[in-house]
Amino acid sequence: MSEPIGLAALEAQVRHQLACLDYPAVDWVKPLADAPDAEILDCAIVGGGQYGLALAMGLRREHVDNVRIYDANPAGREGPWVTFARMDMLRTPKNPTNVDMGIPGLTFRAWYEAQYGEKGWADLFRIPRKMWMAYLVWYRTFLELPVENDARVTDIVPAGDKLLKLTLSKPDATQTVLARTVIVASGAEGSGGRNIPECFQSLPADRWAHVNDTLDLSVVAGKRVGILGSGASASSSLMKALE
Repeated sequence: MSEPIGLAALEAQVRHQLACLDYPAVDWVKPLADAPDAEILDCAIVGGGQYGLALAMGLRREHVDNVRIYDANPAGREGPWVTFARMDMLRTPKNPTNVDMGIPGLTFRAWYEAQYGEKGWADLFRIPRKMWMAYLVWYRTFLELPVENDARVTDIVPAGDKLLKLTLSKPDATQTVLARTVIVASGAEGSGGRNIPECFQSLPADRWAHVNDTLDLSVVAGKRVGILGSGASASSSLMKALE
């Protein structure tokens, strides 16, 4: 079995793979003739998790380059993996492909083998949750994807017949951005409000929590705990509480 080649060698391979697939070779999206003077994005992506990153990569492969990703979280904390996800490893098998967009060198396997070799991959059962986040950070950094962190999209409204206006809430300001298209990739948190029964809302805040809250479960040590729900997140929380 081969030895690890290191991430620098892998990145050189990926650059060559991307160059071989560079078609079309120039930007092809035509600017709007009657557009306002402000910068107009071809696409604004709401959410910088794995799907937001993959969407930006897919658009770049098609030479739609005037794209920006907005995420409400700090860099390195996009998505659930190091915030409210609690399983030790991903539930899926280790070998499905997804965010690589068909580029072999961008797969998790290539990233892992570059650091731990083929034997390391063979010995790996499933992907540790925090390692998956490390892979996504590498993916974003290596591809230089345009993510703007600490930018929460609070409103999306039409701006004339051809544009959409996004309102961004940032720590120090509010900003508006114009885009021709918008993709919402904000994960489970973007699918609707959290369903919290009224009986819990009247209890002290230190007596209950939603599964998507960032929570130190050591606070439940020695206590009796009830979990409302029986899905995957409930199971993960149950196991962590038992630990």
